[in-house]
Amino acid sequence: MGMAGKEEHIGIVGAGISGLALAYELESRGYRYVTVMEQSDRVGGKCCSIEYKGRTYEMGALIGLPSYQMTMEYMEQFDLLEKGPLLDRGFFDPDGSKISQIPLEQMPDFADEFKRLPSLMSKYEAIRQPGFRQVPPELYKPFSAWCDENGLTVLRQVFMHYFCAFGFGNMDDVPAAYVMKLLNYDNLVSFIEITHMISWPGGVVELSKRMADCASDLRLTCEVQRIGKKEGTGQLKVVTNQGTLYFDRLIYTAPLQELVHKMELDAEECRLLENIVYERFRVYAYRVDNMPKLSGYIPGNMGQGHRRHIRPLPSRTRLGIGEQ
Repeated sequence: MGMAGKEEHIGIVGAGISGLALAYELESRGYRYVTVMEQSDRVGGKCCSIEYKGRTYEMGALIGLPSYQMTMEYMEQFDLLEKGPLLDRGFFDPDGSKISQIPLEQMPDFADEFKRLPSLMSKYEAIRQPGFRQVPPELYKPFSAWCDENGLTVLRQVFMHYFCAFGFGNMDDVPAAYVMKLLNYDNLVSFIEITHMISWPGGVVELSKRMADCASDLRLTCEVQRIGKKEGTGQLKVVTNQGTLYFDRLIYTAPLQELVHKMELDAEECRLLENIVYERFRVYAYRVDNMPKLSGYIPGNMGQGHRRHIRPLPSRTRLGIGEQ
């Protein structure tokens, strides 16, 4: 856009990492009137770090991988390259005994599947594009079914360790397209190798806070109640609990299903938005004595039968990890 376009008033709903990154990029490119509206009293969205006795604990996003290119670039721009706590993790059976991420007897099959994976994923270049419009129909099915069809028995387990443990859902339910967008080949390799994991001294939310400090107009506790059009103009009218605002363009980064109650939509738009399944992500913090230095995953707790309940390890292991 020319200079005239950069004089537009742009509204962004939501001050999670997406909304803040958009505000930062727009203002970096010369857009002068960018307003971020956040209904909460803090920034970061699902990135939430709390402090207890001088240490930070993560209640949302936990770590990053070196393959997260944009995250690494933002860390450099916001002077966050100082490493936080060094993290490692192990894999355990339900009795608390340490096991390998990939059992020794499965290594030949793993090597074969891993060798085939780049060629297999290259068939789905459309998955790299924004949105889901170009996604092939065969990726609509659950990811576990797609793995079975393509003989990825061992890699399915490896994907599960990352995808399920990070809280993205169960692969028997989640479409293959969604998994492959989040866990591309580079991320998978990075997760398997774990040369290091990204953490922050001030918590994951520190990046959001530094982005928020750059926003020229950030409004917390600003709840968007109604979105419509201003009569006689091309502007959008946004009614909030802090007053009515007008924008030339509006970017919505909050949960989409809420739009049904905030905008005048046609029947097809309502039908599509009402089909969105939104799972609330709950994280609980516990104070646990005698925690060992190494904790990790219990792959046996990640299946369908263990959803919605915690299955702790026997007390003799003193290891407080279980199903999310």
